[in-house]
Amino acid sequence: MFFRKPLDNLFVFVHLPKCAGTSLLQTFSQIGRRRFAVVAENDLKSQAFDSVIQQMAEHKIAANRLDLIMGRDAYYGVQSISNREPYFFTFIREPIERFLSQYRYYTDCASDPAHHAHEMAVQRLEQDGQRLSLHEFAESGRGDNFLCKVLGSIAPSRKNHDYFWNVNEDEALPAAKEMIQEMSFIGFVDDIEQDTAFICKQLKLKPKLPKINRSFAKLNINESTRQLIQHNNDLDIQLYEFAKNRRREMQFE
Repeated sequence: MFFRKPLDNLFVFVHLPKCAGTSLLQTFSQIGRRRFAVVAENDLKSQAFDSVIQQMAEHKIAANRLDLIMGRDAYYGVQSISNREPYFFTFIREPIERFLSQYRYYTDCASDPAHHAHEMAVQRLEQDGQRLSLHEFAESGRGDNFLCKVLGSIAPSRKNHDYFWNVNEDEALPAAKEMIQEMSFIGFVDDIEQDTAFICKQLKLKPKLPKINRSFAKLNINESTRQLIQHNNDLDIQLYEFAKNRRREMQFE
């Protein structure tokens, strides 16, 4: 039986919600089912780790042949499953666009009772039995500083905290910056074709992106709502600028 030579690194793709992750996951899955594991929607990091172990057993993946771990619940610490040097990477999106895309996703899911995320979306979008408008949703604070909260909770300094989403807002930005510092590569949704081509080269894959969702463009947003979103997501905006500066330091251009 032919076995592809393992990559030099264990790659770990941290999928940030509404940052073109679905398209990227499809692209990276070309690596072959006996070379990757997907972690998503776990309450605990220990559960995420166990899910990787289970997939390795199910697909007969040896530890030294697991080349890629990817998903929403990829975190700093999951790389201990292998003795190879980890290569963390992520793709990040401009925070206001990401916020708008998140709201659009919730409205689509809430309007579709058959969708797997329907109940969650209804909980996020309804208050006192009424559907929140975009401005009301922004006022509610339910989607604020999402990037910092995700990345902050999976940072090295939070390694001993088993729960995801366990970081307080005053800790979120420093912890998220710490996680950004751990990244070997940071891609941006605005440059997704170019950045996907780069990471696919590292994974020894042909770049092949399916159609990218641009749902945020369908929303009409007035200036007062935009300013409210910008104000309430100041931590994410700071993180985004930090990530861009970090990317420039890496000299991938």
